[in-house]
Amino acid sequence: AWHIGSVDTNGDDVLFSSITGDYIEIRSFSKPTAESFVTWFSTHASDQLFSDLKQETNRFQQKLWIRKDYLVAYIVKSTRVYVMVYHAAPDATVIPFRHVMEMMEESFRISDSGVLPPQQILPKPLQPSTTTSVTTSTQTTTTDIQTTTTVSSSKL
Repeated sequence: AWHIGSVDTNGDDVLFSSITGDYIEIRSFSKPTAESFVTWFSTHASDQLFSDLKQETNRFQQKLWIRKDYLVAYIVKSTRVYVMVYHAAPDATVIPFRHVMEMMEESFRISDSGVLPPQQILPKPLQPSTTTSVTTSTQTTTTDIQTTTTVSSSKL
């Protein structure tokens, strides 16, 4: 189970936390319109390497700079940078919810970014069925007629 909570009254820092102690933090930072992301990154993430990032586009056509381990993502807008960071539990030896972080990166969008993208309709799962068939045959030698009766019933 994941819980969501805002850390500050402005909603600039939001946490999605799991019962295991892992959490995903989304922070919003201001950025001057004329400042490039590279300049912003070198100022605000001085302990990180820009070469560890790759640019991707998610299903909402949001451009993201994602760290190669997929545990940090930057979404750059003209006056804001949104930073999404996966924090593992202090005693973690593995990243148990990497798929949740990847799902959040793939589904992140700014509220004014339009409508939902086309959704693929998946086939309904197969339902288990039980089929019973009964076949009876009767032959009459004098008229050479063969009668076959088949009774089938299916339950879903």
